[in-house]
Amino acid sequence: MQQAQSHHGLPTGTVLNGVYTVEAELGQGGFGIVYRAQHCDLGLVAIKEYLPVELAVREGRSVQPRSTDSRGLFEEGLGRFQEEARQLIRFRNHPSIVSCRDFFRASGTAYLVMEFEEGLPLSTLLEAREASGKPFEEADLLAVMVPLLEGLARVHEAGVLHRDIKPSNILIRREDEQPVLIDFGAAKQEFALQSKSVAPYSPGYAAFEQVSEGRLGTWTDLYGVGAVMWRMVAGGNQPYDPPQPAKAERRVHAKFRGEPDPMPSAWELGKGRFSERVLGAIDRCLELGEQDRLQVCGELLRQMRGDEKKTSEPLPLTLPKGEGVGIWRQALDIKGAAAVLLAALVIILGIAFWRNWVNPFDERPIDDSSGMETPVDSASGGLGIGEEPAATTFSIRSDPASARVVFLGRREIYRSGMDLAQGSYQVEVSATGYKTRREWVEHDGTGPYRIELERLGSSFRVEPEPRDARIRVLNIGPPYRPGMKLSAGRYQVEVSAPGYVARRDWVEHDGTGPFRIELERLGTSFRVEVEPKHARISVLNIGRPYDPGMTLPAGRYQIEVRAAGYETYRAWMEHDGTGPYRIELERDESPPKPEVVLNPQEQSPSIPPQRVRVGGDVQRAKLVRQVRPEYPILARRARIRGKVVLEATISKQGYVDDLRVVNGHPLLNQSAVDAVKQWHYRPTVLNGVPVEVITRITVNFNLRE
Repeated sequence: MQQAQSHHGLPTGTVLNGVYTVEAELGQGGFGIVYRAQHCDLGLVAIKEYLPVELAVREGRSVQPRSTDSRGLFEEGLGRFQEEARQLIRFRNHPSIVSCRDFFRASGTAYLVMEFEEGLPLSTLLEAREASGKPFEEADLLAVMVPLLEGLARVHEAGVLHRDIKPSNILIRREDEQPVLIDFGAAKQEFALQSKSVAPYSPGYAAFEQVSEGRLGTWTDLYGVGAVMWRMVAGGNQPYDPPQPAKAERRVHAKFRGEPDPMPSAWELGKGRFSERVLGAIDRCLELGEQDRLQVCGELLRQMRGDEKKTSEPLPLTLPKGEGVGIWRQALDIKGAAAVLLAALVIILGIAFWRNWVNPFDERPIDDSSGMETPVDSASGGLGIGEEPAATTFSIRSDPASARVVFLGRREIYRSGMDLAQGSYQVEVSATGYKTRREWVEHDGTGPYRIELERLGSSFRVEPEPRDARIRVLNIGPPYRPGMKLSAGRYQVEVSAPGYVARRDWVEHDGTGPFRIELERLGTSFRVEVEPKHARISVLNIGRPYDPGMTLPAGRYQIEVRAAGYETYRAWMEHDGTGPYRIELERDESPPKPEVVLNPQEQSPSIPPQRVRVGGDVQRAKLVRQVRPEYPILARRARIRGKVVLEATISKQGYVDDLRVVNGHPLLNQSAVDAVKQWHYRPTVLNGVPVEVITRITVNFNLRE
């Protein structure tokens, strides 16, 4: 059934974090919105968006606080929402706790990504069973509450409280009919305490210390557990009317006035249908005084399991065929006609398909062994007729080790090292980023049984330079392996090697790799020692002036050394960090070089000048090597374009000397100078003698639109 889109929700087709596409809105409350979304590789997920409507509003795709006064509360709630994600990730391997896959912040708010579980809320299932005349019996109650309490015990051991245990926050998973505890309420409750319209607790299921802002503890959650079990017991009374546990504050007021408790005890409601130990455990959970209540889940489990008397076989926790409502359909307070229609449809489907629905996931063949002889194991002496097979340790060793293991078609919750009777068991092993596997395991006591999952996605490979560099993918759990399978998306890759500058790059993985990442060598001291010592040193192929002891990475550098009265030195040098590099200039024994302007009528053809200007019969030298200037970042951002005019002297060897700026923009000048310094011309010859040529060079900077 499709949930109507709210005016606060994201439109269908919105892409979140680059990989999640919103398909539908599942529910909305005062605290946030839950969507059904499709991951590009991993399939369906549920995404919970932080959007407290009293504090924030959506503008386009961005979420903004409504005012400066509400910003503080909005940010505080956002932090608690993030803490909720951290808590859920800690319990992601437990089958009775909602599994959290991912958490990210975007568009001014945050998103919690969870497994999308098909199933029905316990509240809906109870109403469907009771309306069809088949209320819960004790075996049904235990089938739901025992695994749920085992999961809640793990939550409590980690120092976390749920705070909002009620039937609509317990999902009965369609796949294996196991309960899943959803919608941890710490962040929601803190918001609700500041809200004028959202209750910070669920009436009837909240202990008095929640209503009165008293001391909370594990006993607080057990009150909610007791109220849920009371609801199961009370639903079997005739005439049928969906029962509701009384508010804790109403019960306290009646006690102080000496009036009867407005909430009948479980003992009164279930006597004769439920065992004394279960009814007594429920009533102890519902004590108003926290000190009178059962305190921890283990204590409640021991009391519920204490009676060895066999209970009747449970009716199947049947889920009607058809479209599932999704794990978060009832996780928020969904109000109005949509919720009524949903409940009505579920009840009708539950009645119609109750007797005919068969678990589609249990693929084991029916074992019709009536009249067959029991096989005898000669080594062990065999099993007598009617004897149970021996229980031995059952353990699954999965790869990855964090994978979730559940039984299919059975009520047991998998625990590593548990004792099971020998026989065949179907298990499902799943993990985020891996292909789920379902296997039949023949348990003969020889385990552990190894099951390896196949990664989803395509081959991911990084080719570094140098080849022996270390590679890490920072935003995934497992270490990098060449060719590992990763789903499409953005990954942050770190490449490092001794003697090189480490790099961290985001790469867009679409299966087309490999990704080539080249490291820059770490800089070492670069020093040139010259004779004469006053000579001017330039490094022509870098963008900054030479400084003795400057740090440069290993590589080839063009060095120019000049001094008056000496021949100019220019050469390429291989820098490997072993310097200093020594250069000795040769004295220039030629006569002084007068600067003249060539006039063919006055110039003696037999004695060419030492330096001439371009013009007249002297043509511009032919350029044989040109380096294009880099467009300065600041100039590009400022949209600056134009020309830089330089005056240069071309040496007898064709190199650029005595370069100066004639005209140009300050943000463009240095880039032009750095490029022209590296130009090389064909030497100019007059009367068979090479001469220096004075010329003007124009460098154009144009922005491409």
